[in-house]
This record gives sequence, structure tokens and C-alpha cells, in this order.
Amino acid sequence: MKIAYLAWDLCDAATIRRVEMLQAGGAELAVAGFRRRARAPAHLAAVDLGRTFDGRLAHRAALVALRCLRPGALREVVQGADVILARNLEMLAIAAVARRAHARDARLVYECLDIHRLMCTSAALRAVEALLLRQCSALMVSAPAFLTQYFEPRHSRLPPTLLVENKVLTASPRPGAPHRRPGPPWRIGWFGNVRCRKSVALLKEIVRRAQGAVEVVIRGRPSAHTLADLEALIADTPGIRYAGPYSQADLAALYGEVHFAWSLDFTDEGMNSDWLLPNRIYEGGFYNTPSIAERRTAIGAWLADKGAGLLVDHPVDEIVRALTTLTAQDYRLLESRTCAIDTRALACGAQECRDLVAALSRLPSPRPAPIASATRLGTPRRG
Repeated sequence: MKIAYLAWDLCDAATIRRVEMLQAGGAELAVAGFRRRARAPAHLAAVDLGRTFDGRLAHRAALVALRCLRPGALREVVQGADVILARNLEMLAIAAVARRAHARDARLVYECLDIHRLMCTSAALRAVEALLLRQCSALMVSAPAFLTQYFEPRHSRLPPTLLVENKVLTASPRPGAPHRRPGPPWRIGWFGNVRCRKSVALLKEIVRRAQGAVEVVIRGRPSAHTLADLEALIADTPGIRYAGPYSQADLAALYGEVHFAWSLDFTDEGMNSDWLLPNRIYEGGFYNTPSIAERRTAIGAWLADKGAGLLVDHPVDEIVRALTTLTAQDYRLLESRTCAIDTRALACGAQECRDLVAALSRLPSPRPAPIASATRLGTPRRG
């Protein structure tokens, strides 16, 4: 089975994980996409469609329009493909044009792992999305709330849906119970996509008010659009530090050195931030690190379903109160509840990769008429 994968950022860890997942599932893979860094990873052997930049939407739109007008660069990528998998709306538009030009028999799949705030506020963009969805054989999402809170209320016609969570992709067994030295100081780790400016302000206030009982370590690549000044922002707060980017090989050491994973996000509060299930809750759980999350969000509901995590309604007050009174015994209980999460809810191995490729292979062939009703390939459920 040949899958053509079109990605918005070839350098993104989630893109690389999806490529590895499809390859592990037995698919023949051809990859193309834009990139956010100077070079795309060489091992992807991808067709490079050019560089885009965080926050520069007009530039991105121009590049997408150019690629739609000139789909020839994707001829070898999509020709002979059984499935064209497009991540994000911009890539779906390009994929639809490339399929029409070079691969009319391919099934088109829309992969949505984030919902940009403009999709919630722009009727024009949703109209484009609706038009493209009617050409799709499936919609793939990473969180059930993307369906219940966004797609189903806003689109009357949806193709079959697939839920593929942002689980850890690994062939290694889950580590055993950790041997962290209890605090204080209690160390919070914020790892991954560092884009939430409000989180920086909250963490600074927590560290200040905890008066030495809490430390914060930030690792990852700060968003050039929202947090280009991250180091300057935290320079006035001893106890919070940015320690640079990391690779997936560093995850065990990163989570092993902190007591809690920061799993709050306010970038698109009331929208995407309330609906998503980010990598860090799966990574933190896999490495037996309790998450801190807002109870009202999908993250909080996911953790509550597992009986794990430190869940709060008012982040600063409740986190300061909890961590300045936390005992070693209390922490071991939180840690043990995270250790008790079923590993299958946190990580996927070879069989789950094969199941994904098999599900894609069973999708209905393209039809000239819009799909009349949504038939689920598996009913998403929380957790």
C-alpha cells in the first residue's frame, strides 16, 4: 500500500512520528511538505515545498496558492498512491489539487491535530474546509473533543472518522517506577511546543509565591511568534530556567529529572487549548511523571478518567497551596496513580501501527458525489 504524506512542517516531531508510524505499519511512503527550519530532516527523503514561518499567515497562504497552481512538484509523490494523507487544512488544499492532477483513484484523508483559532472565527475558511471535507474518504483527529466541539457542530457532512491519539511511539518497554528524590523543591517540567505566553506568566507567579518550594525547567523550541523573548521574560525570576531544545532520545532523562509535567495551555483558550490532548500527557504518563492540568479541559477529563494527575480550577492559588504543603508520601501517591495508567493508553507499538495502515486501506474509494453521512471507523471516546 502506498501512502503519500503531505505535512505542514517536515521538522515537526509529530510529523516525524507519523512517518515512522506509517512505515512501521508496513506502508510504502512518499513524503512532501513545508519546513519551519533551514533544512528538513534528511532521513525523511521528502520533497521540500519551501520554508514557512510561525505567525506569517499571508506568506503561508501565498506558498499554498503557488503549490496549488503548480502541482507538478508532487507528481512523483502522489502518483500510484492508494491514500493521500494531508496534515492541516493548507496541505489538504494542495493534496486535493495534486490528486485531481496526478492520482484520481487515491483516497484523500484529512489529518487534523490542532484547530487554529481562525477556523473558529472565519466562515470563509470553514466553507473551504467543508468543500474539501466532501472530497475526503476520512477525517483523522488526535482528540475526541475536536469532533464533538468543532467538526460536528460546524459541518453537516463529515466523512468517516479515525481517532489516532498523540501517544508515544516506541518499541521499548515502559520504564518501571522511578526513583526521584522527593521535594521540596518540587520541580515542574514544561516540555514540547513552548508557545503559551500565559503559561510563562503563571509559572513565574507560582515560583515567586512558593518561595523556593517550586522550580521550573522549560525545554523545547519557543514559538518565534509568541515567545521569541522567552529568556528575557524569565530572567527576573530565579527558580525558572530555559534549558534549550531536546530530541526524542532525551525524553526519559527529561521526565526523570522533574516531579510534574506542566500540561496547561492557554494559547487558544476556550477553543483548541480546551480540546486538545497534547504529546506531553502521554510522554509524562509513559515516564511515570504526574501531570498538572486544568480540570475543565479535555486534558483534565482525560487524566480524571485515568484517576491521575494534579487537577486544578485556579492554577496559581491551587498549585502554590498544593506544592508548598505536599509531603513525600503525598507525592508517592500521585506518582503511583500515574504509574498505574495502562501503558496501552500512553504508547503505541508495531500492532497499533499496522492497525492504522489497515484502517486506511479499508477506506471507501473516492466518489464523484459528496459523502451523504458519516460512518465512523471506530467511535472516539474520551481516554
